Amino acid sequence: MRTFLNVFPILLFLLGVTAPALARPSNHPSPSHHPSSSHHPYLIGKTQTAEESAAVRADRYCEFGEFLSSIGNRKEAIDEFIRAINLSPTCRVAYFDRAAERSKDGDNRGVASDLKRASELDPSDGYTLINLGVAQQLAGDKRAALESYSRGIELEPKLSAAYYNRAMLRHFFKDLPGSLKDSDEAIRLAPDNSSLYSWRARVRADLEDIAGSISDAEHAIALKPDDPDAYFAAAVTKKSLGLHLDALSDVNFAIKLDPTNAFSFSLRGKLYEKLDDFPKALSDYDHALSMKPTASRIYWSRALARTHEKNLTGALQDYDLAVKYDTEDPGVRACRAMVRSDLHDRQGAIADYTFAINGESDSKYRKGYFESRGALRSSARDDAGAISDFTESLKIDSNQPDVYYERAQSRINFGDLLGAFKDFCLCGFLETRDELERPFSVPVINFALSKIPKFN
Repeated sequence: MRTFLNVFPILLFLLGVTAPALARPSNHPSPSHHPSSSHHPYLIGKTQTAEESAAVRADRYCEFGEFLSSIGNRKEAIDEFIRAINLSPTCRVAYFDRAAERSKDGDNRGVASDLKRASELDPSDGYTLINLGVAQQLAGDKRAALESYSRGIELEPKLSAAYYNRAMLRHFFKDLPGSLKDSDEAIRLAPDNSSLYSWRARVRADLEDIAGSISDAEHAIALKPDDPDAYFAAAVTKKSLGLHLDALSDVNFAIKLDPTNAFSFSLRGKLYEKLDDFPKALSDYDHALSMKPTASRIYWSRALARTHEKNLTGALQDYDLAVKYDTEDPGVRACRAMVRSDLHDRQGAIADYTFAINGESDSKYRKGYFESRGALRSSARDDAGAISDFTESLKIDSNQPDVYYERAQSRINFGDLLGAFKDFCLCGFLETRDELERPFSVPVINFALSKIPKFN
């Protein structure tokens, strides 16, 4: 009897780590015989006896569906799995089998739905939870995937691929220490897998552990000298060091080894941007998207390049596609907000900044989003909203003279001259504090008074 990973090797799709085989799930003993090319019609025309349970008959439908799938009759196979589910809604085999067929069509949401139901029928099955996480990740539901991986790892703590997949998601959500911890565990469980070292090299580069990143990249190359991922990781590390020409050499070699990797072309595009060769950068982004037309991050990169080239309409189109294929990332919304603002779509920009503020956990980004939204609200004469946003930004970081100045202007418009005076004083003090010791010294007060209309 086949194993689930043989039918639906979704973990192996993301990472070439050999995972333990999953026994074909069943909630009852399997029938003693299975359909084969000479015996498969045993369901057709067979009279079911009263003794046969619905579960046993459902499993026979599954086996016949598996046979139909093996000879290419996929539609008929799915019909058999649906019959099994209708007959016995607790038959886990049927959900796995239908998930396998849906995966062939790229129906990741359908796969996730079936695996979620299978997991509900046996919450102790860690492998199903981990595979559910991969399906959710491929479907774009990253937060749900992160939860599924974590629950699955608790039950099956020795699967390297699960830690690797969770490391990628933690990296996406900017949990770099968590990503590094998972990368370490993945390597401990599979120390000879070069892809894991390549990935950890990237995480270490983002953590500014340059020596560790270079060491991992070199180890990945030593393990597998023809591994394009290792050269890709080396290029990422060298890019972070500002060694753009050296990084370009590595990524060119990665592309030579594997010309089908869209992300290598995307990385090379970024390097060409660093080298101020925007036509080549845009060409690489175009090529990358021709291979991977649902890659949100590549649309984002091309949007930035188009913005530099003053093609704001094209940049907005790319941001729209980036949002379409990744509905959760606050950073891409903030970037789209800037383009919308430049194109005079103030309300659209405010909406994007609102999404970014609600979705961003990193305070250093949130303070900028609040300030930007406050400036837009100020320009729309929403002075109360602007004052609120500037205040939120200053709560995160009070050392922002420009924000005090902006809030003072909004307070003047709002009629709060005393509040504006105080803000101008704080702005003047922060800008001159190398010479002044007190925020309300005479020069600062004179500066603040000069900005208040009443005293001009």
